[in-house]
Amino acid sequence: MYCPNCGNEMKDNNFCTKCGYSKKETNNSPAQVVPAPTNPKRSSKGGVAIVIIIAVLIILAFVGMFVAIFVFTFKAVIGISTKEFIEMNDVKIPSIYKVTGTKHRICGTSFSIGSGEGYMTLNFCSELTDKELKEYVDYLIDEEDYELYEGSDEYNLRKESGDFYIYVAVRREAIHYSYSKEAMIDSNDGLGV
Repeated sequence: MYCPNCGNEMKDNNFCTKCGYSKKETNNSPAQVVPAPTNPKRSSKGGVAIVIIIAVLIILAFVGMFVAIFVFTFKAVIGISTKEFIEMNDVKIPSIYKVTGTKHRICGTSFSIGSGEGYMTLNFCSELTDKELKEYVDYLIDEEDYELYEGSDEYNLRKESGDFYIYVAVRREAIHYSYSKEAMIDSNDGLGV
């Protein structure tokens, strides 16, 4: 017998395995057509919603990661502005905060630290005042034995300390700290070697 619904051959004469058509007979009544169970089509809206949720979660994860990196970096940099010393390996230099007591917000840094040499630049969001510049330079000269080898609106100081030559370049907008195992400045003329 063949299925009256789809034409597929029905092996047990009561049920079509292809379309799900079922033939039922009760007492003397004619065969009843029972609709095949249907699998309701899943709404594509549900799949799209899941994809959107996953995409939003991925974006939030990336944004969170970048915010965490920024906050960590920002806290570390702001921490330098209130520490008493700038430390690079074995080199320890009094900070502007230690000398003047003024907290300066730092907008950017650059640094490179190795075993034989290194540098760190602290860029301030607002310029140092004349008083802060003079107080910091005077402290480094009087209390830390730095020597001034160039000055005007910019102060360049140097000091020999153990195995290192330490240089501090003080500007209104930034302070550049550096050290090297070899002299970068000839002490006779103040020019780079």
